[in-house]
Order: sequence, then structure tokens, then C-alpha cells
Amino acid sequence: MGAMAQDDMLRCNQIFEQRKSELLLELDKIDEQQQVLEALRHATEKVLKDKEAKIATQQADVEAKLSQIEAEKEAIKKLVERNKKLLEEMKKVKDDKIIETYTKMKAGAAAAALGEMEPASAAEILFSLEPKQSAKIFAKMEAGKAAELTALLQKGPPFKAE
Repeated sequence: MGAMAQDDMLRCNQIFEQRKSELLLELDKIDEQQQVLEALRHATEKVLKDKEAKIATQQADVEAKLSQIEAEKEAIKKLVERNKKLLEEMKKVKDDKIIETYTKMKAGAAAAALGEMEPASAAEILFSLEPKQSAKIFAKMEAGKAAELTALLQKGPPFKAE
């Protein structure tokens, strides 16, 4: 080999060594970037896991609240039913007392009182009385009022004036 070839070889080795150090620097940069990306990926995974755990906790809280609301709703429903039954019992006791009162009244006094009442209420009371008692009251009542109440009684409960 000649001196020229050796010079070319030497220059090639120098260029190769320069490129080698540049490539090593590039590899170091790439490795550094890869480490940063890996750290970022781990941090992102941790954030996602934390958020998932938080969402799971919130979902459990919401489900617990819904269960509590459902239980309270059922308790309220039972209270409403109980109150409804109590009101029905109270109405029955009240109605029974009213019927008992009209049963014990003289026919003329009962006719006068029922004649002054709203027709639907009077018909309801007359409907609850024994037919014999109702007949006595009708006999003492003004004819127009008796006819109006009779028409309501024929329609049957619930009694509502038109």
C-alpha cells in the first residue's frame, strides 16, 4: 500500500472515530429520552390507578347512598300505608258515630239537619242508615230535597251532586 492509501485509511479511521463518538452521544440521548418516557409512563399508570381507585370508592359511596335512599323510601312507603290505614279507621269511627247519632235522632230533626247539608254528604249518611230509619227521615223532609237525595242514592256511591 502506498502512502496515499495509508493516508486515506487514516482519514477514514478518524472520520469513523468522529462518527462513532457522535453516534454514542446520540445513543446516550436516545437512552436518556427512553428513561424519561419510562418514568412518564410509570407516573401516568400511577395517576390512572389512583383515579380508578378514587372512582371505585366514589361508586361504592354512591351505591351505598342509593341503598340507603331505597331503604328510606321503603320505610316512608310503610309509614304512608300505616297512616292511610289509621285515617281509614278514624274515618270509619267518625262515620259510625255520625250514623249512630242520626239513628238516635228523631226523624224530624234528622230531616231538618240533612236538608241543610250538602246533598252528597246527606246522601252518604242516608245510605249508611237502615232503610226503616231512612224512610222515616224522607217522610219528614221537604219533597224537593227528598227527590234530590233519592236521585243521588240511586246512582250509588260515591255520592256527588252534578
